[in-house]
Amino acid sequence: MKGTFTLQNDTVQIEEFSYPLEEFLRDEPDFKAPKSGELIYHRGQGSTLIIAGKQSEAEKDYPSEDIELYIGRKSMYRSAHKARRGAVKPSKATRSTKKAAKPTADKPGASPKEDKQKTAEASKPVTEEKNNADH
Repeated sequence: MKGTFTLQNDTVQIEEFSYPLEEFLRDEPDFKAPKSGELIYHRGQGSTLIIAGKQSEAEKDYPSEDIELYIGRKSMYRSAHKARRGAVKPSKATRSTKKAAKPTADKPGASPKEDKQKTAEASKPVTEEKNNADH
């Protein structure tokens, strides 16, 4: 199984690793998958394209250098596939249910503007005392 690449039933198999064609095309957007049929590559034997039971050599459309590159990137595809499977898709039930805190007129106490004025006034005498002590 070493050095094999197959594309069959919308699944890419690189050696022992199976990968959905849709995901493979995200990683290799220049790859042109056959519209119908099966692509088989065996290291040292080149590529074979099987459409409707007829076999043809596919070295021109799927050069060995390219397929060898895909085989070499197997661990990268495996990591990407694992990351995509581990990603959590947001659903309606898991969306943020936090509500923004809004000030209400019913709450007793000072408004934020009044709080700021009180804070400024409270710190003002301390500053003036320091200024008077410095002179």
